[in-house]
Amino acid sequence: MAADEDDWYDSEKWESFRKSGARVSGTRERNDEKERKSQSGGPQQGMSMDVSEREKDQRQGTDPRVEWLRIAGCDVCLPKERTKPIDGPRFTGLVHFTGGAFVGTLPRQAYGVLIESLVAKGRLVVVATPCSGLAGMDHYKAAYESAFKFQTACSVLRTDLGADIFDADELPTIGVAHSLGCKVQVLMNSIQDTRDAAGIA
Repeated sequence: MAADEDDWYDSEKWESFRKSGARVSGTRERNDEKERKSQSGGPQQGMSMDVSEREKDQRQGTDPRVEWLRIAGCDVCLPKERTKPIDGPRFTGLVHFTGGAFVGTLPRQAYGVLIESLVAKGRLVVVATPCSGLAGMDHYKAAYESAFKFQTACSVLRTDLGADIFDADELPTIGVAHSLGCKVQVLMNSIQDTRDAAGIA
């Protein structure tokens, strides 16, 4: 199995990345501007805090039509309403999402709005696999890690919800990725070891 996803957070690279502000929407200059406004006091301070909180919520996503679950180290997003409609399937498909370098380790925080939009509008189940390998150069390892986590999360979700509600084998599976995550998806579907880990026939 791939290395623990939390290993990277204990490294000096993560600490440097965290302090840079790059993982937050916008640039470092924008964050510095917010800090200057908050230190100026008065009504602007409260306004700055409100804006900051709204931006945080927007990045993570707050759509009331969806539900987030943490399963087998993955961020899983699915519709809250899981009653099977008369004129269609309960879920239209399953999405395996892989993010880009660095932010791919935090898919819910970095891609929450996009993922929630897919789920709410398409009645999809999205399994976003945080991948510590995206921070390194061993992309084969990252592909295996992503594949293994995806398969494990789908198995656990099937057990938790019941096969009558969710069965990955019965749903069309779509790969969606950003940046380096695209390469990981290609590797995952091209190498037999990773295909086996992901349960791809």
